[in-house]
Amino acid sequence: MNTIMRLNYKNILAILAVISLAIAMCFLGFHCGNKTIKKFLFANSIYPLFYPAYAHKYYSVVSLLNSPDMLDRLAGYYGLADMRNIDEGFIFTRLEHEENPTVKKTLIWLLSHSNNKKTTFNRLEESWDSQSNDIRSEILRTLEKLDPNAFEEFLIRRKIEIERQ
Repeated sequence: MNTIMRLNYKNILAILAVISLAIAMCFLGFHCGNKTIKKFLFANSIYPLFYPAYAHKYYSVVSLLNSPDMLDRLAGYYGLADMRNIDEGFIFTRLEHEENPTVKKTLIWLLSHSNNKKTTFNRLEESWDSQSNDIRSEILRTLEKLDPNAFEEFLIRRKIEIERQ
């Protein structure tokens, strides 16, 4: 009887070990996979080729972003939002080079979905003086979405009055 209890105890330990290992592998896989996929769009790598569905979307968005046609680039920026792949540095570089106000507003809107809210807020604040009034209204909406408290401080510092609804 002692042998039977010991075997059951060993079986239970083995099952718990397997379950623990499986859970650890799931968390590790999710963490690594999430970071890897987020870096695909702007890294010079061949890894997107290993994910066919993602690779198709990736290359479609990249080709749209590099198009000379403004409407294609606009579609590419919305593709970035759809992929949830917001690289703030890339977006700010594009914001400097784009001339069309609609595209600039889209880029600023895209920045409102940034994970790096503080840095994005600061960079938008720095670009405030170089933007037209039309673009500034979109910057105000984005700044408010990124950080309502810092937004209020921004309004006070810049002596900006806005109509509240």
